[in-house]
Amino acid sequence: SKYDRLKGRYDNNFREYPGQNDHYMVKDEDSAITEKTPDAFERVEGRFVERFLEGAPFNLGYVDVAYRERGARELNPELGMLRAFRVRPRFLSVAEGRIPQPKVTVQPNFEIHVESEFYAAGLMDTLMPLAEPVTQDTVTILKLEKKQVTTRLAQDDKLDVVALLAALSHNPLPANVVAELDEWSGHAEAFTLYTGFGLLEGKPVTAKASKDASAADAPVTEDAEGNRLQVAIDKATVERISPSLRIVSRPAKLFARMEKDGQIPLLITHGEAAFSAPPARAVTVFRKAAIARPAKQKRKSVDLTRETHIVLHFPSADLMEIFREGLSRARCAPEVDRQRRTISFPKSCEGHINDIIGSLKDEYRIRIEDKQ
Repeated sequence: SKYDRLKGRYDNNFREYPGQNDHYMVKDEDSAITEKTPDAFERVEGRFVERFLEGAPFNLGYVDVAYRERGARELNPELGMLRAFRVRPRFLSVAEGRIPQPKVTVQPNFEIHVESEFYAAGLMDTLMPLAEPVTQDTVTILKLEKKQVTTRLAQDDKLDVVALLAALSHNPLPANVVAELDEWSGHAEAFTLYTGFGLLEGKPVTAKASKDASAADAPVTEDAEGNRLQVAIDKATVERISPSLRIVSRPAKLFARMEKDGQIPLLITHGEAAFSAPPARAVTVFRKAAIARPAKQKRKSVDLTRETHIVLHFPSADLMEIFREGLSRARCAPEVDRQRRTISFPKSCEGHINDIIGSLKDEYRIRIEDKQ
């Protein structure tokens, strides 16, 4: 370029020093690399190539690099430390568009193993809302969490977590994971909370009785004679649960309107902590049927007999045999485990053990310790 012709290709912007901390003792003109510097291209562009290979290609796993041993005094910035590099199959797969699909496996301990040579961004975006990361590497491990699954299901009631994981998984889902996810799905059913509304129970108000049962469910207009109250009820309705149950807005105002129109409504106000019971003679679907309490069964008296056994562990089979013979002569019926070298006997025979130890005092010094 014109600038290069005027100022020179490097314009004194590139310098090197003989040691890591020696640049304070070297004059700038002595350390500068200029157009006249021997092998300037190698010393400037060569460094760029080394730093490039050590950067993104190496960090992405596209190349392997090899270094020589560091000497006592190296140039600063480094030059010639990187001796060789080679392209890895991973780079060839990317260059040729042959990126293998990640392998997903769901374990019985609710871990999701994702095996992928590359970070599977789309797959992780799908799984991360359902699980907590444990490790992230070539094999990323996630742990399904109940709180995260139920929260995600509450946000999207059409989401089928079992079907989603089954479609992603390389192997069939473990039965215990499927069962637990089904239970979590039950806990995540969305519901609508109405605040300041009322539940109206009663048959629709009509101007006159009709033999047609469907007439009560027909839409009512305000110009129909005698049906002004029903029109008011329909306008206050926000949710129709059944022919006799509906959720209404401003229940107190509607109650006053019903009293004014000659109805005999019953208003029940519930507390913050519990529902109020309807009067005894009220006709309502919420009447709780009396449940007969089962008669209290008389407790049976049972006497249990406790027997304590002592287990002795022996260092040798010969010594164990001496104790076995002694207990057998005393009719203590010892239980012998020759593989573990143990003898088990009732606590009532403990005195015979002391007799056997006394008979062996000239040959052995025996001490019994309790096993912790």
